[in-house]
Amino acid sequence: MKKIVFIILIFSIISIQVKTQTKITLNLDKCIELATSNSLEAFKAQNLYLSSYWEYRSFKAGRLPSVNLQVTPIQYNSNFIKRYDYNENIEVYRQWKIQRALTPCAGRS
Repeated sequence: MKKIVFIILIFSIISIQVKTQTKITLNLDKCIELATSNSLEAFKAQNLYLSSYWEYRSFKAGRLPSVNLQVTPIQYNSNFIKRYDYNENIEVYRQWKIQRALTPCAGRS
């Protein structure tokens, strides 16, 4: 009894494998395309090309001119002063009123 079940099981597995195999016809172009898409050497060449491409792009980007500005534009206006407010724990910009004393310059008559 065990032999019969084993033989039936083997035949069913073989028949399932035969049904899952499909036949395809290949011409020379399809065969070359399939070989190049699945080739390890083609994969290596493509990755080498892409790494070289991005290395070149990085080189070109490094040669471009650049400007770095790190400023707070309000600091360059003489009417404002940056002060720290201890109560609110923030920096506050206050308007500074310029009061100039009119004094005669020394040495002028």
